[in-house]
Amino acid sequence: MDGRGRHARCAHAAAFGFRAGTGRAFLAGFLGITVIAVTPTLSAFLPAPHGGVRTAVAPAAAQALGTVALPRAVLANGRPLAAGTYVVHLTGRTAAGSPDGREAWVEFRRGGAVAGEELASLVPATEIGEVAAAAPPAEDGSRVEVLRGNEYVRIWIHRSGTHYLIHLAVSGR
Repeated sequence: MDGRGRHARCAHAAAFGFRAGTGRAFLAGFLGITVIAVTPTLSAFLPAPHGGVRTAVAPAAAQALGTVALPRAVLANGRPLAAGTYVVHLTGRTAAGSPDGREAWVEFRRGGAVAGEELASLVPATEIGEVAAAAPPAEDGSRVEVLRGNEYVRIWIHRSGTHYLIHLAVSGR
């Protein structure tokens, strides 16, 4: 775990509308954009299912996950990404320190060129109800939502029984 610790990630989840599972408590309040941009994933605090063991998620090889339209400019991995339409590609690279495969890199492509990349949290469909309060998109669907007073954008892609959650800070705030 990095130096920001578990509480930084918990506040990050609360900022994006995620809820705690059984036996978990989230730090109340809001942390600044710097922490959120550095800790974009949910894996460190996802609750274990009632059996006590989380299912590992093995991201597939590089593949297109879907096309999304970003309504405003955002920061992807700390770098600007303009508003517009992108094809989101799973790279097949997991995040360092993610032994269960719950975090993987995705790329935002426009015209075949990589415009940006960010970490995505991977959540099996069987566990999404313990993580997200909102109804998920349909299988092979996606949703882009602006959250917290236009400060953040959540991209939620549901493909092949896995939910890909990508959180981006709005640029220029």
